[in-house]
Amino acid sequence: MAAIAVADLPQVNIIDADQLVRLKWDHADTVVIDARNQADRKYGYIEGSIGLSNVDTNCKSLAKYVTSLQTPLAVYCNGMRCERSEKAIAIAIECGYEQLYWFRGGFEAWKQGGYPYVR
Repeated sequence: MAAIAVADLPQVNIIDADQLVRLKWDHADTVVIDARNQADRKYGYIEGSIGLSNVDTNCKSLAKYVTSLQTPLAVYCNGMRCERSEKAIAIAIECGYEQLYWFRGGFEAWKQGGYPYVR
């Protein structure tokens, strides 16, 4: 999976925290997946995000939360060095999801930007 350069694929949009907020505002049906493990979520997470670790991500688990392949799907993990979100995005591509948003800065950028989060 890591050999896929998901950032270069046309269905993947790399976004920052401001763009994630706008995406959720403009598209109320946007699903935000936190690809970190459950232990990381204990330190906080973006409100409304779904904890679905990349190791638990597959077409069936995604379909449980994202019922349409056209639904905007945003994925994040800890930060720029975290590969979990990239792996989850690659799986979503294989499952046929079309509107993918990769919040590359992840939870680290969210906190640094002063955005509210669940503790």
